[in-house]
Amino acid sequence: MHARVTTLQRQPGVKADASDAIAPGHSAGFLGAYQLLDRATGKRVAITLWESEEAMVKSGESSAGTRAQNAARRGEEIVSVEQFEVILHP
Repeated sequence: MHARVTTLQRQPGVKADASDAIAPGHSAGFLGAYQLLDRATGKRVAITLWESEEAMVKSGESSAGTRAQNAARRGEEIVSVEQFEVILHP
């Protein structure tokens, strides 16, 4: 299993809800997503889980532009996009 971790920043105190979620929906190999938000600082971390490294990389290539557009629409800046192998999962 692999994970893409996107860190975003917005103005502190700006309301966030489920419509802000980053989830690739029906992308091949997509297993799920988590959204973490620190309302006090405006920092948000989006974690997407992937069946394989290949699926993660393929989805990233096709969604980079959309990710940037959606962040701008929400008033966020993409701080980083990182990829990891998941070595422990319940």
